[in-house]
Parts: sequence; C-alpha cells; structure tokens
Amino acid sequence: MELINKNFINVTNNRFLTENVSIFLYSLIKSCRPQNLLEIGAGYSTVFLAQALKELKTTPINSNYNVNHEYWNEIYSPKLEVIENEEMGEVLQKVKTFLKSNSLEKYVKIINKDLYSYIDNDLKKSNKTYDFIWLDYGAGDNLLSDFLFFESILNPNGLIIVHSTLTNLFGKHFLSEMKLETKIGKYSHLEMISFLEPHKSLQNSFTVFKKTTNYPLYGIRP
Repeated sequence: MELINKNFINVTNNRFLTENVSIFLYSLIKSCRPQNLLEIGAGYSTVFLAQALKELKTTPINSNYNVNHEYWNEIYSPKLEVIENEEMGEVLQKVKTFLKSNSLEKYVKIINKDLYSYIDNDLKKSNKTYDFIWLDYGAGDNLLSDFLFFESILNPNGLIIVHSTLTNLFGKHFLSEMKLETKIGKYSHLEMISFLEPHKSLQNSFTVFKKTTNYPLYGIRP
C-alpha cells in the first residue's frame, strides 16, 4: 500500500483530496469482502479499491483462524465498476495506466459515460445490485435524489460512502434531510456515521451508510 500511495499520488497530484479516505475504504473492503462494488468518480481512490480486491482474491486463508468455513467455501469473484464522465479523460487515462502497470486492471471495469445517462439507460433497466458504493463526485443539489437511487440498488448489509458531507453546503443539507427522515422512521433501516478530517479545509469529511439486516447469533443455546 505504501508503494501505491507514493507512486500514484505523484501521477494524479491527488487533486481530489482522498489521501486518507482511500486508505479507510481499502480497510473497509478488506473487512467486509464485498462482491460487487461501484465507484462514481475515478481517481486516487480507485487504485486502493482495486488493490484491496486483489489482496482479498489472492491472499490464502490461515486455517488456524476461527473462521466461518461455509463462507470461505463460497466463490469469491469481486468486481469494481467505475463510472467517470468523458470530461475527465486525462485523469481516467492515468488511472487505467496505473491499474495496468500494477496488475490491477482485471478487478476493475471502467465505464466512461455521463453518470445520469448511464443511470437512465443502463442501471435502471438492469437488475444490477451492489454491496459497496463509493460516491465521490460533485452531485450538488442532486445528492439526496442520487443517494436514494443508489440506496435502492444496495444489497442488505451493503455500504454507501459519500465524500465531502460535513462542511460542504450540499452535503450538509443532504445529511440534515437524512437525519430528519430517519427520526420519523422513514430510513430506519439505514445506519450512518460521519467522519471529519479537522486538519483539512475542504473535502475533509465523509459519511458511511449501512443497510441493516438481522444477523445470526452464535453461542445461543436452544
């Protein structure tokens, strides 16, 4: 991970300021092992997501761990889809080149299309669902409606992470709406927590949402 951090930050200049959240996302993927991932907005974080999938796919399981063996017997073939609009072609090319040179490209499908065109013409007409969705783009006042669409294609136990929420005007408004609706029970199936990077002046926060479900308990006697 240190190699990717040093090399790729030189390539992109990390213009989208995800030097910390990218590492968080990497760890989150390693912990939750999502199968189908979606990233809106390619960039610095893309290679961290791909690296996490590569490590999950290639790292052998230590049989000494107390693991759920039924789970490990399931086929794990993770895939990350990344949607980036055509205006970001230069950044996208740098991402593609870096993925290829680091043997990460087979874990990533890059879709170079306008987001809303892709939603209307592809996502809404398909049965695609996702376990992990990373929203890292300038949604502006569309953020709430966009989020509700992505939440509708999120699997149970799935995660949506939204970048730049606490100190961004549109992000703050979005969080206020979500908290208000949650209080009246509309989104009671969602858990949320926000994180602030206090040392930064912009793009310094993110919020994690989880679609909850009931978990089986262990150690309970009949």
